[in-house]
Amino acid sequence: MAKSTWGRAQFCVQTDDLAAPVIEVDVDSQAAGPPIPPFDGVMAEATFWANMANPDELAAYTLACYARLAPARQAAFLAYVQRRAA
Repeated sequence: MAKSTWGRAQFCVQTDDLAAPVIEVDVDSQAAGPPIPPFDGVMAEATFWANMANPDELAAYTLACYARLAPARQAAFLAYVQRRAA
C-alpha cells in the first residue's frame, strides 16, 4: 500500500493542481471516519470506533473531545488517565 501511495503522490506532484485532492483522498481512504451513532451504548461504540481508527484520528478526536468537556470533567478525565499511567 505504501508503495502505491508514494507512486500516486509522486505522479500528483508532477501534475501540480491535482496533488492535494488526490493525496487527501488516498490518506482518507485509510481512516475509520467519524464515529457512528451509539446503538450499543456510547462507550461500546466509542471503543469499537477507537479499535478501527488510525493514530491521527485517535489524537484528533481525543483532543477535540477533551477541549469540549466542562472543566470538572476535564479534571476527572486527567485524574483517570494519570491513575492508569501510574
